[in-house]
Amino acid sequence: MAFGSDWPVTDYEPLRGIATAVTRQTPEGGWLPQERIDIATALAAYSAGCAHQAFEEKEWGVLRPGMRADLVHLAADPVETSPRDLADLPVLGTWLAGRRTHGF
Repeated sequence: MAFGSDWPVTDYEPLRGIATAVTRQTPEGGWLPQERIDIATALAAYSAGCAHQAFEEKEWGVLRPGMRADLVHLAADPVETSPRDLADLPVLGTWLAGRRTHGF
């Protein structure tokens, strides 16, 4: 399974997409609660799932020595964060191909 931000089902921001998948709620209302997925599955779909879909799973998609990685530093662990708070979890920094692109 791969998630992305190019489909108008939810917001283009990945954290909002993850929150929608985990809660099955949008800011405008709810969907089907029986379709909720856990946070680990949602995170994998936005990382390893996207790499697999792009035929790049040997190059990126997981944090492992020798792999290319884009990285985001969040203010809290998303696994430990309430699903309702995921969408608004502050981003403290981002890295693209090892270079810091946002944050201090």
